[in-house]
Amino acid sequence: MEKQQDDRPEIPQNQSQSGQLAKSISDPTGTTGIPSSSSPSASSATEIATVKTPGSSRDSSPSTVLGTVDILLSRHNAILEEQRRQVASYGGHEGFLRQRARALLPLLPQGVSREIFESDTPAFWEDAGKRIEECARCPSYGGACAEGYLAWPDGEVIVPDEKKGIRGESCKKWGIYRVRERLMAGNVPAHLTIPDATLIPEHARQAMDETRRTGEAKWYFVTGGDPRRHEALVVALLDELVQITKRTFWYEVSASVFAKAIKHQRDPDLPDPTDRFRSVNALAFLIVTPERWKEWFVETVDEVLASRGDKTTIIAYAKSADALGELMPLTHPLFASAVQVELR
Repeated sequence: MEKQQDDRPEIPQNQSQSGQLAKSISDPTGTTGIPSSSSPSASSATEIATVKTPGSSRDSSPSTVLGTVDILLSRHNAILEEQRRQVASYGGHEGFLRQRARALLPLLPQGVSREIFESDTPAFWEDAGKRIEECARCPSYGGACAEGYLAWPDGEVIVPDEKKGIRGESCKKWGIYRVRERLMAGNVPAHLTIPDATLIPEHARQAMDETRRTGEAKWYFVTGGDPRRHEALVVALLDELVQITKRTFWYEVSASVFAKAIKHQRDPDLPDPTDRFRSVNALAFLIVTPERWKEWFVETVDEVLASRGDKTTIIAYAKSADALGELMPLTHPLFASAVQVELR
């Protein structure tokens, strides 16, 4: 590497830790006051460096600032030398890549020059190899890179680059993973967390567009067909509505709520499963065999759902809205006025 006139090695400008250090040293807007080619003159920089902020006891004289820069440069150079020794122990940068980033080699059939390799840290190249290994074991819904401990951002795949050797590129599966994680956080079962928006009929989509324009919450009543088929459509509706409202949401099935409500009735110290029904902005509730519920539970659900009149709510029930309304008279008007989505 060529040396400058002051015999200090040139500092590589890159995204590594050493590169960030170099940037902080040469940044004309930073605290060092060291001018760059686009900064004011050296005398101007000296004047800037000697200015003290009110109430500050820190010595910012030119000699002190330059002494600090010398210390930083010394530490930086020590880091570079340690990195070179580390790479040399593998027989050079090519040996380092073969032993520490083997998964990276298929992307670099022509290899990389020493100049490109030294434009970043050895850890940068080693982490690139680890990211490729993560991608190789990534499931169809993404997320293998979500641990977040590598130098590469989550959701980036490694691709070859003519100038830099490699670079990061957004992964298509990362979006799927983010949706999946969001839905699971709202109690949606894992097997339903890849929503299919094509299931949403046109009139329901038009209602959603109106919510997008006006912000007005709507109710949706999914009915007809096999109750097991309701799940996929309800999740598709819920996911679209959550993207529109950007608010809290929850997915629940009546059998689960009933079981939890019985436990709560026996032990009031346990959480009331219907509390969340009152608090979330968007609720998806699949109702199965309500005619078998205890009377007190029917009344509880009726009261809780009726209190959600001005909040986004999706109800799924095999029979009609009127049939469910006979069991829940308080909520019957909301059932009847909801956007009706019928499965055939």
